[in-house]
Amino acid sequence: RDLHNRGGERFIYNLRAEPATPEFELHGKYYYAQLAPGTRMIWFVNLSRQNGFTGPVELKVEGLPEGVTATPVTIPSGLTRAAVILSAKTGAKIDARLVRLYGKAVYSDATGKPRDLVRYAHVTCELQVSGGSQARRPINTQIVGVTNPLDIVEFEATPSKITLRPGEKVEIKVRVKRNKEFTGPIQLAMPFLYGNSIIADQLPPGVTMSSDSKARLTGKTVEGTIVLEAATGDSAPKPLERFPIAVMGRISMSFSISTNYASNPIHLTILGADSKAAR
Repeated sequence: RDLHNRGGERFIYNLRAEPATPEFELHGKYYYAQLAPGTRMIWFVNLSRQNGFTGPVELKVEGLPEGVTATPVTIPSGLTRAAVILSAKTGAKIDARLVRLYGKAVYSDATGKPRDLVRYAHVTCELQVSGGSQARRPINTQIVGVTNPLDIVEFEATPSKITLRPGEKVEIKVRVKRNKEFTGPIQLAMPFLYGNSIIADQLPPGVTMSSDSKARLTGKTVEGTIVLEAATGDSAPKPLERFPIAVMGRISMSFSISTNYASNPIHLTILGADSKAAR
Protein backbone atom coordinates (compact mmCIF):
# COMPACT_ATOMS: atom_id res chain seq x y z
CA ARG A 1 0.00 0.00 0.00
CA ASP A 2 1.05 3.59 -0.55
CA LEU A 3 1.33 6.43 1.96
CA HIS A 4 -2.44 6.98 1.72
CA ASN A 5 -3.13 3.33 2.58
CA ARG A 6 -4.30 2.61 -0.95
CA GLY A 7 -3.30 -0.31 -3.14
CA GLY A 8 -4.42 -2.95 -5.61
CA GLU A 9 -3.91 -4.16 -9.16
CA ARG A 10 -4.83 -0.73 -10.58
CA PHE A 11 -2.25 1.10 -8.48
CA ILE A 12 0.81 0.99 -10.73
CA TYR A 13 3.75 3.20 -9.85
CA ASN A 14 6.73 4.42 -11.82
CA LEU A 15 9.98 4.48 -9.84
CA ARG A 16 12.50 7.15 -10.85
CA ALA A 17 15.96 7.72 -9.38
CA GLU A 18 17.83 11.00 -9.79
CA PRO A 19 20.59 12.90 -7.97
CA ALA A 20 19.37 14.60 -4.81
CA THR A 21 19.13 18.39 -5.01
CA PRO A 22 17.65 20.99 -2.64
CA GLU A 23 13.89 20.51 -2.65
CA PHE A 24 10.71 21.44 -0.80
CA GLU A 25 7.07 20.40 -0.57
CA LEU A 26 3.98 22.31 0.54
CA HIS A 27 1.24 20.54 2.45
CA GLY A 28 -2.16 21.51 3.82
CA LYS A 29 -5.64 20.31 4.68
CA TYR A 30 -7.35 23.33 3.13
CA TYR A 31 -9.38 22.71 0.02
CA TYR A 32 -12.00 25.45 -0.19
CA ALA A 33 -12.70 29.07 0.70
CA GLN A 34 -16.08 30.78 0.75
CA LEU A 35 -15.87 34.54 0.87
CA ALA A 36 -18.71 37.02 1.06
CA PRO A 37 -17.84 40.42 -0.44
CA GLY A 38 -15.67 42.37 2.01
CA THR A 39 -14.60 39.32 4.05
CA ARG A 40 -11.54 37.08 4.31
CA MET A 41 -10.55 33.47 4.96
CA ILE A 42 -7.31 31.82 5.98
CA TRP A 43 -5.44 28.73 4.78
CA PHE A 44 -2.67 27.14 6.87
CA VAL A 45 0.37 25.96 4.91
CA ASN A 46 3.17 23.65 6.06
CA LEU A 47 6.56 23.60 4.36
CA SER A 48 8.71 20.47 4.21
CA ARG A 49 12.37 21.29 3.48
CA GLN A 50 14.36 18.49 1.85
CA ASN A 51 17.93 17.71 0.80
CA GLY A 52 19.47 20.64 2.64
CA PHE A 53 17.14 23.32 1.27
CA THR A 54 17.02 26.27 3.70
CA GLY A 55 15.95 29.21 1.53
CA PRO A 56 12.81 31.35 1.57
CA VAL A 57 9.68 30.18 -0.27
CA GLU A 58 7.20 32.63 -1.77
CA LEU A 59 3.58 31.44 -1.73
CA LYS A 60 1.18 32.16 -4.61
CA VAL A 61 -2.39 31.21 -5.54
CA GLU A 62 -3.26 30.96 -9.23
CA GLY A 63 -6.72 31.20 -10.77
CA LEU A 64 -8.48 33.28 -8.09
CA PRO A 65 -11.91 34.76 -8.93
CA GLU A 66 -12.01 38.40 -9.96
CA GLY A 67 -12.00 40.61 -6.88
CA VAL A 68 -10.25 38.03 -4.68
CA THR A 69 -6.60 38.45 -3.69
CA ALA A 70 -4.04 36.65 -1.54
CA THR A 71 -1.86 38.63 0.87
CA PRO A 72 1.79 38.36 -0.24
CA VAL A 73 3.66 35.98 2.05
CA THR A 74 7.10 34.39 2.01
CA ILE A 75 8.15 31.65 4.43
CA PRO A 76 11.65 32.76 5.45
CA SER A 77 14.64 30.59 6.23
CA GLY A 78 14.16 28.81 9.53
CA LEU A 79 10.35 28.64 9.35
CA THR A 80 8.14 25.84 8.05
CA ARG A 81 4.63 27.29 8.21
CA ALA A 82 2.59 30.31 7.22
CA ALA A 83 -0.92 31.61 6.56
CA VAL A 84 -2.39 32.37 3.16
CA ILE A 85 -4.98 35.11 3.74
CA LEU A 86 -7.62 35.39 1.01
CA SER A 87 -9.63 38.63 0.72
CA ALA A 88 -12.72 39.47 -1.33
CA LYS A 89 -13.28 43.10 -2.29
CA THR A 90 -16.51 44.77 -1.21
CA GLY A 91 -17.74 44.82 -4.78
CA ALA A 92 -16.69 41.26 -5.70
CA LYS A 93 -19.32 39.42 -7.73
CA ILE A 94 -20.60 35.94 -6.94
CA ASP A 95 -18.25 33.48 -8.60
CA ALA A 96 -16.30 30.26 -8.04
CA ARG A 97 -13.01 29.06 -9.49
CA LEU A 98 -10.72 26.09 -9.16
CA VAL A 99 -7.35 27.36 -7.95
CA ARG A 100 -3.92 25.97 -7.08
CA LEU A 101 -1.48 27.09 -4.42
CA TYR A 102 2.23 26.86 -5.21
CA GLY A 103 5.60 27.93 -3.86
CA LYS A 104 8.54 29.58 -5.62
CA ALA A 105 12.15 29.44 -4.46
CA VAL A 106 15.72 29.73 -5.77
CA TYR A 107 18.73 27.60 -4.84
CA SER A 108 22.32 27.33 -6.05
CA ASP A 109 23.35 24.13 -7.82
CA ALA A 110 26.72 22.37 -7.49
CA THR A 111 28.31 24.91 -9.85
CA GLY A 112 26.89 27.90 -8.00
CA LYS A 113 24.34 28.65 -10.72
CA PRO A 114 20.92 29.80 -9.43
CA ARG A 115 18.06 27.41 -10.13
CA ASP A 116 14.35 28.08 -9.83
CA LEU A 117 12.06 25.77 -7.88
CA VAL A 118 8.28 25.89 -8.40
CA ARG A 119 6.22 23.31 -6.53
CA TYR A 120 2.45 22.95 -6.29
CA ALA A 121 0.97 22.16 -2.90
CA HIS A 122 -0.08 18.69 -1.78
CA VAL A 123 -3.59 19.24 -0.45
CA THR A 124 -6.00 16.81 1.18
CA CYS A 125 -9.79 17.00 1.16
CA GLU A 126 -11.89 16.14 4.21
CA LEU A 127 -14.77 13.73 3.69
CA GLN A 128 -17.37 13.48 6.43
CA VAL A 129 -18.31 9.91 7.31
CA SER A 130 -20.88 8.44 9.66
CA GLY A 131 -20.29 9.00 13.34
CA GLY A 132 -18.74 12.44 12.86
CA SER A 133 -15.27 11.23 11.87
CA GLN A 134 -13.36 12.40 8.80
CA ALA A 135 -11.48 10.67 6.04
CA ARG A 136 -8.93 12.56 3.93
CA ARG A 137 -7.97 12.12 0.30
CA PRO A 138 -5.41 13.96 -1.85
CA ILE A 139 -6.79 16.43 -4.42
CA ASN A 140 -5.23 18.43 -7.25
CA THR A 141 -7.20 21.68 -7.03
CA GLN A 142 -8.91 23.83 -4.42
CA ILE A 143 -12.08 25.87 -4.86
CA VAL A 144 -12.54 29.54 -3.97
CA GLY A 145 -16.02 31.04 -4.15
CA VAL A 146 -17.54 34.48 -3.65
CA THR A 147 -20.94 34.03 -1.99
CA ASN A 148 -23.90 35.99 -0.73
CA PRO A 149 -23.42 37.69 2.69
CA LEU A 150 -22.69 35.25 5.52
CA ASP A 151 -23.01 35.39 9.32
CA ILE A 152 -20.03 37.74 9.74
CA VAL A 153 -20.16 40.91 7.64
CA GLU A 154 -16.93 42.54 8.87
CA PHE A 155 -13.97 41.20 10.87
CA GLU A 156 -11.28 43.69 11.86
CA ALA A 157 -8.21 43.41 14.10
CA THR A 158 -6.01 46.21 15.48
CA PRO A 159 -3.21 47.09 15.44
CA SER A 160 -2.21 45.92 11.96
CA LYS A 161 1.48 45.84 12.99
CA ILE A 162 2.80 44.24 16.18
CA THR A 163 6.27 43.68 17.62
CA LEU A 164 7.34 41.05 20.17
CA ARG A 165 10.54 40.33 22.08
CA PRO A 166 11.19 37.16 24.09
CA GLY A 167 9.14 37.25 27.30
CA GLU A 168 6.74 39.92 26.06
CA LYS A 169 3.01 39.88 25.43
CA VAL A 170 0.98 41.90 22.95
CA GLU A 171 -2.78 42.42 22.62
CA ILE A 172 -4.78 42.33 19.41
CA LYS A 173 -8.24 43.86 19.62
CA VAL A 174 -10.88 42.19 17.48
CA ARG A 175 -14.24 43.60 16.44
CA VAL A 176 -16.80 41.86 14.24
CA LYS A 177 -19.99 43.05 12.60
CA ARG A 178 -22.62 40.37 12.68
CA ASN A 179 -25.34 39.74 10.17
CA LYS A 180 -28.40 41.17 11.92
CA GLU A 181 -29.98 37.73 12.04
CA PHE A 182 -26.95 35.98 13.58
CA THR A 183 -26.42 35.85 17.36
CA GLY A 184 -24.55 32.55 17.68
CA PRO A 185 -21.09 32.10 19.24
CA ILE A 186 -17.91 32.98 17.39
CA GLN A 187 -14.65 31.33 18.48
CA LEU A 188 -11.49 33.37 17.89
CA ALA A 189 -8.12 31.64 17.54
CA MET A 190 -4.69 31.84 15.96
CA PRO A 191 -4.12 28.10 15.30
CA PHE A 192 -6.63 25.84 13.59
CA LEU A 193 -8.14 23.79 16.39
CA TYR A 194 -10.14 20.56 16.40
CA GLY A 195 -11.44 20.40 19.94
CA ASN A 196 -8.36 21.21 22.00
CA SER A 197 -5.91 19.78 19.46
CA ILE A 198 -3.89 22.03 17.17
CA ILE A 199 -4.37 20.80 13.60
CA ALA A 200 -2.32 23.59 11.98
CA ASP A 201 -0.62 26.78 13.12
CA GLN A 202 0.45 30.03 11.51
CA LEU A 203 2.52 31.44 14.39
CA PRO A 204 6.29 30.97 14.39
CA PRO A 205 7.73 28.56 16.98
CA GLY A 206 8.06 30.30 20.34
CA VAL A 207 4.95 32.48 19.88
CA THR A 208 1.65 31.24 21.28
CA MET A 209 -1.86 32.46 21.99
CA SER A 210 -2.17 33.18 25.71
CA SER A 211 -4.92 31.88 27.97
CA ASP A 212 -5.49 35.57 28.85
CA SER A 213 -7.23 35.95 25.49
CA LYS A 214 -10.97 36.72 25.40
CA ALA A 215 -11.69 34.53 22.43
CA ARG A 216 -15.36 33.49 22.63
CA LEU A 217 -17.98 35.95 21.41
CA THR A 218 -21.47 34.89 22.50
CA GLY A 219 -24.91 36.40 22.07
CA LYS A 220 -24.58 39.88 20.65
CA THR A 221 -20.93 40.30 21.72
CA VAL A 222 -18.84 41.81 18.93
CA GLU A 223 -15.47 42.50 20.60
CA GLY A 224 -12.71 40.18 21.75
CA THR A 225 -9.00 40.20 22.57
CA ILE A 226 -6.21 37.94 21.39
CA VAL A 227 -3.05 37.95 23.52
CA LEU A 228 0.15 36.67 21.93
CA GLU A 229 3.17 35.83 24.06
CA ALA A 230 6.77 35.07 23.17
CA ALA A 231 8.75 32.41 25.03
CA THR A 232 12.20 32.92 26.54
CA GLY A 233 15.43 30.95 26.73
CA ASP A 234 15.91 28.04 24.34
CA SER A 235 12.25 28.28 23.29
CA ALA A 236 12.43 31.96 22.34
CA PRO A 237 11.28 32.79 18.79
CA LYS A 238 13.86 33.77 16.20
CA PRO A 239 13.92 37.32 14.78
CA LEU A 240 11.34 37.90 12.08
CA GLU A 241 10.19 40.92 10.08
CA ARG A 242 6.67 41.79 8.91
CA PHE A 243 5.34 38.23 8.79
CA PRO A 244 1.61 38.27 7.90
CA ILE A 245 -0.79 36.54 10.28
CA ALA A 246 -4.53 36.89 10.92
CA VAL A 247 -7.05 36.15 13.66
CA MET A 248 -9.31 33.25 12.75
CA GLY A 249 -13.01 33.25 13.55
CA ARG A 250 -15.01 29.99 13.54
CA ILE A 251 -18.76 29.48 13.59
CA SER A 252 -19.57 25.86 14.28
CA MET A 253 -22.33 24.13 12.31
CA SER A 254 -21.70 20.84 14.13
CA PHE A 255 -18.93 19.21 16.15
CA SER A 256 -16.77 18.80 13.05
CA ILE A 257 -18.14 21.32 10.53
CA SER A 258 -17.63 25.08 10.75
CA THR A 259 -17.58 28.26 8.70
CA ASN A 260 -14.22 29.98 8.99
CA TYR A 261 -13.34 33.66 8.67
CA ALA A 262 -10.16 35.72 8.99
CA SER A 263 -9.36 39.24 10.11
CA ASN A 264 -7.33 41.72 8.12
CA PRO A 265 -3.62 40.80 7.88
CA ILE A 266 -1.45 41.67 10.89
CA HIS A 267 2.28 42.02 10.28
CA LEU A 268 4.33 40.41 13.06
CA THR A 269 7.89 41.48 13.79
CA ILE A 270 10.02 39.62 16.34
CA LEU A 271 13.11 41.29 17.79
CA GLY A 272 15.98 39.77 19.72
CA ALA A 273 15.94 39.99 23.51
CA ASP A 274 18.70 42.62 23.46
CA SER A 275 17.16 44.76 20.72
CA LYS A 276 16.26 48.32 21.71
CA ALA A 277 14.40 49.10 18.50
CA ALA A 278 11.15 50.97 18.98
CA ARG A 279 7.81 49.31 18.43
